[in-house]
This record gives sequence, C-alpha cells and structure tokens, in this order.
Amino acid sequence: PPLLTLECGPGDQPVECSVCFDPLHVNPAVFVGDAGYRVCGHFMCLNCAEHVLDEASDRMRAWRARRDPRIHKPQGPVCPLCRAPFSSAVRLTDPTVDPRSFFHLACVPEDRTGGGGGDPDAERSPETLALTERHAMGALTALLP
Repeated sequence: PPLLTLECGPGDQPVECSVCFDPLHVNPAVFVGDAGYRVCGHFMCLNCAEHVLDEASDRMRAWRARRDPRIHKPQGPVCPLCRAPFSSAVRLTDPTVDPRSFFHLACVPEDRTGGGGGDPDAERSPETLALTERHAMGALTALLP
C-alpha cells in the first residue's frame, strides 16, 4: 500500500541502521545483557553500537575524574531507541554459518519479572528462549540485503 511504502520505503531497498542510515546487512549488531541474552528487539550497525558503548564509558570516566558527590553517577550504556540497559553489543551471526548463535541472538526473551525493574536477565535461560515470527523476520531482514 502507498502508506506503507511512504513509512517503510520501497521493498527493494535494504534495511538501514536507525542511527547512521547505512545498510544494516553489512554489519548488524544487537545489544545483550550480562548473561548474553538480548535486552531489546532493536538492531543497529556494529559501529554505532560500539559508539554507544564508548560514549557511556567516557561519561563514567569523566564522572570518576570529577569526584564531586553532588553529581549523580551516570547511567551505563542504553539502547538509543528504547533506553534498555545493556552490557555489550555483538554482531548478529549468519544462520548458515552458526545457527545456534543466530538463534540465541535472534530471540528476545520475554520479561518474566512482571513489569520491569530487577535484573533484565532474570529467569532467562536457553530453555526459555523461543524464536517468534516477528523476531525471526527482524533478524533475517537485518542480515539480508
């Protein structure tokens, strides 16, 4: 439909990084928590994801250098689209090369803590991961030109 074409662009163009607008299939990345599970459903290129990490560590370094108790401790790295906290950014693997890793990174575990807060990786394990159609399509469109 014309409205969908206006919103998403023509179907023959590759998905873009939401930060730098480069084609996402060249170097797609996801944000993961301490336990290695994705924290949100967003994708961006690995360069932008690493830049988000670098900015967070620069803020922390500047905060430590000031040693002023009136200034609050800065927040750690967060997804620039949904503000979900994460610990690292990893490249989304090709499912034909490493299917287990692709499945692990394509899944976005459901929040079982009941309303946010707490540990983002709480009650998440490989047994609770389920690849939904929505997340599978998102991961494949991030990988394919």
